[in-house]
Amino acid sequence: MVLWDEPRAAIDQKLKVNQVPSEIADRLVKLATADRVRTIRKEALKTILMGFLFLGIAGAVFAFFWFDLGYIQRTILICCSLGAGFGLWKSINGSLSFFMARSFRGSIADDL
Repeated sequence: MVLWDEPRAAIDQKLKVNQVPSEIADRLVKLATADRVRTIRKEALKTILMGFLFLGIAGAVFAFFWFDLGYIQRTILICCSLGAGFGLWKSINGSLSFFMARSFRGSIADDL
C-alpha cells in the first residue's frame, strides 16, 4: 500500500478493517515508508554509478586519443561528447532522485 503511494487515510482504513491496532499500524506504515525511501535511493545510486561509468569511459577514450595519439577524429570526439552528456544526465537525474526520495509520488515500480 505504501509502495504504491496510496493516501494515508486509505492505508489506515485497510489496517483498521483487518483489525490491526493503531500503534502497530503506525509502526507498520513508518517501516513501509522507510523501506520505500530506501528502495528509491538504492535505484538512484545505480543510476548515479551508471552515469559516472559513462563519464569515465568517455573521458578515458578522449584522453587515450588526445594524449597518446596526439589527435582525435571528429567521429570519436562526437561519441565521447555524447557519452559524457549521457553520463552527466544520468548522474544528475540519479542525484536528484536520491535527495528527493521522500517527495517522490506514485508507484515506485512504474518509474524505477
